[in-house]
Amino acid sequence: MQTVTNMYILNLAFADDMYLFGLPLQLTTMIFHSWPLGRIMCKVYMTTTSINQFTSSLLLTIMSADRYVTVCHPISSPIYRTPFIAKFICLTAWIVSALLMVPIYMYVSTLEQGEYINCNFYWPESSYMNGEMAFCLYAFTLGFAVPL
Repeated sequence: MQTVTNMYILNLAFADDMYLFGLPLQLTTMIFHSWPLGRIMCKVYMTTTSINQFTSSLLLTIMSADRYVTVCHPISSPIYRTPFIAKFICLTAWIVSALLMVPIYMYVSTLEQGEYINCNFYWPESSYMNGEMAFCLYAFTLGFAVPL
């Protein structure tokens, strides 16, 4: 069962499942209108959720490229489609996603507003471009446009 395709599917399923594990935290926050778990868990939750989203996007791109190589180059593809190379590519996708999410880790925090605590992004502001717009462009470009 350790085929190249199965490794990609397993990693994609793992990324999706990790995202699903965060949904109870999101539901709890929606019910209580407050983040109950403190600043460190806020950073961990937002960072891992973002890493999983980026990894899912990258793995779908990798799977598409793998299908292209398999179909269009059936004679030479077995050279590149080995379990070792698939594991290396999956590990690389996770590492790249984690590195791309450093801004999330840096700028996510909690903010007390009266009796409620918000877990959110607090971007730095500048006269040229606000942080929220910069990150939206960053995430769109690296998480959608480049993989597309």
